Amino acid sequence: MRSMTAARLTLLSVLLGSACQRAVDTRVDDASGLIDSAFDARAFDGGAQSADAELLGNGHCIRSQWLSLSTLPARTKGSTAHLANEFGDRVDCGRGKMLGAQAYYRVRLYPYVSYTVRLTADFEGAVAYLAQADGDCDPDTISAACSGLARGGVSAGPTEAGQPTTLRFRPARTQGGDYLLVVDSLSAAQSGKFLLEVEATGTARNDRCENATLLDLSTGSLQVRGGTDAATDALNPSIRCGSGAPLIGGQVFYRAHLSGRQRYQLIASTKYRAHLYVVSASCDAPAIERNCTTGLLPATVVDNETRVFDLSPQISEDVLVVVGGIDVADRGGFAMTLRRVAN
Repeated sequence: MRSMTAARLTLLSVLLGSACQRAVDTRVDDASGLIDSAFDARAFDGGAQSADAELLGNGHCIRSQWLSLSTLPARTKGSTAHLANEFGDRVDCGRGKMLGAQAYYRVRLYPYVSYTVRLTADFEGAVAYLAQADGDCDPDTISAACSGLARGGVSAGPTEAGQPTTLRFRPARTQGGDYLLVVDSLSAAQSGKFLLEVEATGTARNDRCENATLLDLSTGSLQVRGGTDAATDALNPSIRCGSGAPLIGGQVFYRAHLSGRQRYQLIASTKYRAHLYVVSASCDAPAIERNCTTGLLPATVVDNETRVFDLSPQISEDVLVVVGGIDVADRGGFAMTLRRVAN
């Protein structure tokens, strides 16, 4: 009996040691926006999902993987080969019941911006769909959204192996927010590797810091009329500016050269709940985060009103003047006047 017990313990230690060697390799290429998560095939036994993959994978809605659209086109590779069908036959999307395994991603979409999602899979029957979720993982809600029956959403597919399928979606004014982007299939027998590519067009030209609109103060004064209806939050990560929660509303950027020891006046009027700040001209998100609480004009709320700000730079420098929403739904028109005033 003792020898049998010892043998069982030895076998258990071997199995545990083998399980601990199961590898998960996640590679992130910041330059291309490519996120490539490759699971070691030895981690699976007869197609069953390992505990490691279960904890680290995106095969469950509540563990959806964030896909940043700050760099476009955004690309991500993945696989549904060792994932499961989470919701049985409860998701339809108007294309038949989704009976395959799902891989879940989460993207933030903005009103009036046209998004294109291209799915290329190495297996047939793959389907891609968007569903406005805002944290809701109820399958009936997802099905209604991706079918276009409620909230926002759309679907495309099924694909032929190796052939891309494309979905296009332009959120209406009330449809901005976080969406599930899901790779699925019509059959449990259909699974494998895939590539997702996301592009956005029709955005405000200056909603990215590197495309900031130049403000020419050569005459001493200028006026700007603009809006954030087609703007996105292109900073990665989103900044907070001391507000606690991230400022995820669409924002637009302006660049101006201010002379040291010269007074300026900035008059801002908004038709919505906006934030406004003036900082040194750096497009690095962490640098903007540091400066927007202590810069020339720390982040200030301008909510359907007109406010006047005095700017007194100590040195001559290029600055960013940024107008944005606090939340995705905060967007609209604004007017600004920037002028030199007597010291």
